Amino acid sequence: MHGMIEQESDENYEELVEELPQWQDELERLQKLRPVQSNHDMLKLKEIPSLEEQIKQQESNYPEISSEVEQVSSISSV
Repeated sequence: MHGMIEQESDENYEELVEELPQWQDELERLQKLRPVQSNHDMLKLKEIPSLEEQIKQQESNYPEISSEVEQVSSISSV
């Protein structure tokens, strides 16, 4: 029984050793994505809300233009 467990362990170990380079590649790939994720988060949490707020302010400053744009866009989508 003990010999079977040892043989299983050796086979599992060899399999894990064979898979290690693939996991290292995956780790490297994911680490390279960190800056992309950081940019995404910054855009989503700061930049986009700030731009949306600026749009709202501009729309409130020129409500007649906003209304015209909405009318034109509704006509264009038909």
